[in-house]
Amino acid sequence: MTANNNSNNNNIIDSKYPKIAIPLVPISRFLIEKLRFHSSKTFLIENETKNTYTFNEVADDSLRMAHVLSTNGLKEGQHFGVCGHNGYELITTLIGGLIVGGVAVPINADTSVDYNLLSQLTISSLPVTGFNWCSTDIVLNTTPLTHINGLIQLFSSLTTGSQFVVIKNNLLTNSAHLCEAIEEWRVSAAMFTPQTIIEMIKDDHLEPITIKSLRKVICTGSSLPKNIGHKFVTKYSIQDFRQSYGMTEMCGFVTIEPIGSSDNETCGIPVPSVSIKIVDTDTDIALGAAQVGEVCVKSPQLFNGYLTTGASNGGLSEELVDAIDSDGWFHTNDIGYYDRNHKLQIVDPIDDFIQYRGLHISPTSLEAILLSHYNVKEVAIFGAFHRTYGQTPTALVVLKKSDDNNNKSLINEDDSDMTEVLKHFINDHLMQQKITVEELYIVDEIPKTISVAVSGETRRLKLFAESICEKQECNVKCVNNGYADGVCKSGETVNFCVCGDCVPQKCTDSCVKDHMKGTCEQKIDGMCVCN
Repeated sequence: MTANNNSNNNNIIDSKYPKIAIPLVPISRFLIEKLRFHSSKTFLIENETKNTYTFNEVADDSLRMAHVLSTNGLKEGQHFGVCGHNGYELITTLIGGLIVGGVAVPINADTSVDYNLLSQLTISSLPVTGFNWCSTDIVLNTTPLTHINGLIQLFSSLTTGSQFVVIKNNLLTNSAHLCEAIEEWRVSAAMFTPQTIIEMIKDDHLEPITIKSLRKVICTGSSLPKNIGHKFVTKYSIQDFRQSYGMTEMCGFVTIEPIGSSDNETCGIPVPSVSIKIVDTDTDIALGAAQVGEVCVKSPQLFNGYLTTGASNGGLSEELVDAIDSDGWFHTNDIGYYDRNHKLQIVDPIDDFIQYRGLHISPTSLEAILLSHYNVKEVAIFGAFHRTYGQTPTALVVLKKSDDNNNKSLINEDDSDMTEVLKHFINDHLMQQKITVEELYIVDEIPKTISVAVSGETRRLKLFAESICEKQECNVKCVNNGYADGVCKSGETVNFCVCGDCVPQKCTDSCVKDHMKGTCEQKIDGMCVCN
């Protein structure tokens, strides 16, 4: 696809590519036509079972599933939930429901709350923009198929005629397992999250020769720390590596690096039919190049709004909550900027920024420093409540295991010594910025979200409660006010005390009996407070 020379107008960055007319046809017809076009070629490969299915088999079983769903009462326009793990049955059920004309509600089997409703799937086709996949590619599934990234991988493979290697949900966070699948099936293309890329760089036991078939990689899910892309490309000799920026509300990409670009540090330019602008978070005025603000998006691909239960009749009906402003812009809640080449750079979601001594600090920039240390495998930084500074940068770190191949080993110190080593390491880098990481904890694991990225909700709001439970008693002041003071450790964002051996959870009789010390006399945000 060739870019033209469209320029920005009033600090609005339009796509340099020609606009694409999105036909208003049922996606089911589009998918069946593509499945029939590629016919007897192998489409799906289940990595764990080794089962394979052709495009025709997927089409036939999807049509059978459509008949079953229709017979059992599913009607056009009705919502149907699709709950399950990555696999053939999930895919044919999803397509079958779309054939009937239903609105898909993908539900991850590993989560208790569904928050991705993809009603757009009933009204338009999915043109493949920004991809460099073709019919000879073998694509690796790297996220749940109930997540927008998983659906993009599935439908893009279906559209281009690529083979698609499906990975079970519980193995998606295992980078070693993903690499084994790449080697076994000679995978040539994949979409990786930053966390997977970082793990592959840090894994000294993974030989680049084992995944030499991998040529095309798109990074998606969250912002990639500086220089990580270059290290990944260098280690694995990736021919086509590109960062992207996308979201569920766009049903795909907002920006992506152009095909053939050697720039590993930005999220690229707007895809066809997309415009972006950066606005001041206080005044909403559009900003120029290199000025940091909130990213706003305009496109015919944008969703219509968030579907929720109606408040006017006790939640008995559904209402569409408009999220687009009067000028057609969607405010993403992400902070970023564009450079002189109109390439987008995402800094962090607004809610993730740490408010420290009047400064607004990006956690990602701090994480990049710790990730440069040889002994660090994973890191997550968030703002914990501080009475004087507002918030203070707090780090969770997972250490690498010893490197037997190169006879390297971790520093021969216990966790407390290693904690001090890493605190000195990052604070030495931050000295000129007058920023200090006050707390650093070494943990065995950092929780992941269903998109297999360390996202804001998990990383910033809940990690302290889930990973750092101080073996101390709560004092009265801490319990009454709901935050750390003196003995107790916690954060304003989690808004309750973490004390004793308890893991914060909803206050029930069972909770008190099995998990708490004493009785549940206090509730803060619906959580038990140790007494």
